[in-house]
Amino acid sequence: MSGTTPDHDESLKYLNEYFDFNPVENRTEDKVFGNKAIFTNELLWSTLQKSMYDVLGGLSFVVMFQLGQKYGIALGDRAREKSTDVQQAVRFLEKYGLLAGWGKFHTTPFTLSGGRLQSRVTITVEDNFFARTSRRIEVETPQCFLLSGILSGIAQGLFGEPHTCYETKCMVIGDPCCEFKLITDSD
Repeated sequence: MSGTTPDHDESLKYLNEYFDFNPVENRTEDKVFGNKAIFTNELLWSTLQKSMYDVLGGLSFVVMFQLGQKYGIALGDRAREKSTDVQQAVRFLEKYGLLAGWGKFHTTPFTLSGGRLQSRVTITVEDNFFARTSRRIEVETPQCFLLSGILSGIAQGLFGEPHTCYETKCMVIGDPCCEFKLITDSD
């Protein structure tokens, strides 16, 4: 099977437009990145989060953000490559997040000038997987550090410059959805 791509391998089982299952190799494949993918559940994710916090304390939030940001840059780069414009890339990414099981993403309309964002962008995530798993802890502040990092990185991958992303609403603290604000670092 080496050397074949998911789009050309007839033995693959279609899961959705971003993921296939290869029954010959017993693996799920991410068609966006052309590599092996895993599906996880809330128990594994909450165990990873709690264990990281037990070992690193508050530094675990920084680590989660940084991990998300590095991945987000690659995801933003890939979306830019697969899309004809930034608006199409955003729709591509919203659907990728949904089909990957992260939640339903909504991005507010935004304008660009010279390829740069001209205003703050709000991203809302309904049924956020990462927040659902964190609901098992009692906190008073937003907790979606990995997703904040992913969104920050995606913006950097799409626009070619660093962006700040911070969470203003979070399901973990009782909000009906998670909400993130995205701004260029120069603002």
